[in-house]
Amino acid sequence: MLEKIKQHMENFFDPFCRLFFPVIPMWVTPNRLTISRLIGVPFLIYFLWQGWYVGSLVLFILLALTDMFDGALARGRNMITEFGTLLDPLADKILIASASLILLIKVNLTLAILVVGLDVIVIVLGAVGKLIGHKLTLKANIWGKTKLTLQVLGIGLVFLGFIFNFVWLHNVAEYFLWAAIGFAIISIVKNGA
Repeated sequence: MLEKIKQHMENFFDPFCRLFFPVIPMWVTPNRLTISRLIGVPFLIYFLWQGWYVGSLVLFILLALTDMFDGALARGRNMITEFGTLLDPLADKILIASASLILLIKVNLTLAILVVGLDVIVIVLGAVGKLIGHKLTLKANIWGKTKLTLQVLGIGLVFLGFIFNFVWLHNVAEYFLWAAIGFAIISIVKNGA
């Protein structure tokens, strides 16, 4: 059943992403998109630290879009690699953790610790599993993808709350982020990302 849901999500997003394939040069590979997401994180941190929320939101959206496009590009151009399947969810976690720490500390410290802490647990479990010879992977699954979507929506609402000085958006964001924590726990139990 989960594979069907995952397939439906890919069937929904991939055709949209494929519309852009003709204008995406062949040298733009899925792994390069993932690496660009990692390279963008220090800039995001700096913008957030300076309180440049509009620029931060634009950069956050661009970095989050690379996640949508790298998977579709990998499937569409038959460029799926083991490196990419490991790096992509790690890049997602680093992006979300960075934005979460800086933004959520100002909104809800407990939520910030849980959002980042659960992602750290997934990374540590994957690393320990590899060290002791288990076949645990950080490969994305439907639970992790749902968690990431909820996190991106929640963080986006926190951004908007700061930009427009609407504190109520922070309250709405918390619901998305608590739901994301639930999916993170399921993802950990299912040994995925």
